[in-house]
Amino acid sequence: MITIINTLFWIFLHFGVAFLFGRLPENFRLRTFNNKRKFFIVSEKEILFYKKIRLPKWKDKLPQYNKGFNKRNLSNEISKEYLELFINVTCQAEMVHYIIIPLGYFSVFFTLLTNKPEYWFFIFILIATFIGVCNMAFSFIQRYNRFRLEKLLLKRGRTKNQ
Repeated sequence: MITIINTLFWIFLHFGVAFLFGRLPENFRLRTFNNKRKFFIVSEKEILFYKKIRLPKWKDKLPQYNKGFNKRNLSNEISKEYLELFINVTCQAEMVHYIIIPLGYFSVFFTLLTNKPEYWFFIFILIATFIGVCNMAFSFIQRYNRFRLEKLLLKRGRTKNQ
């Protein structure tokens, strides 16, 4: 039963946080999850780190939820507004994954529902840590993709103005 409770907790946590972030007022989301804010700026050094851990090789093997955005078909017809919104969504998705990491440790309280909480405590800490590391990987992907989208947006702006 504890396995079912924990599994449901993680499912609801992931989809719940994403759902809540998606329901925030649009003007708040556009202002808060803005790639010009210091927190969301991706540096060249960071990109080198992502390449060192071979992120471009494995990032597309992980599950993704890109409601309304398809990064595989970024054709020349895509508008500046579409790219800007896509970049904004990467900031929001990154934050969703960061928020899930500390909230996941609340699952440790489920150990109090067992007859051996001291036994389950360490296991639940390991589970929360593992899922946190996985969420960090998804945040890295958002940052890497945002960097590439920003370069594409810059390139599009230069070619249209020339």
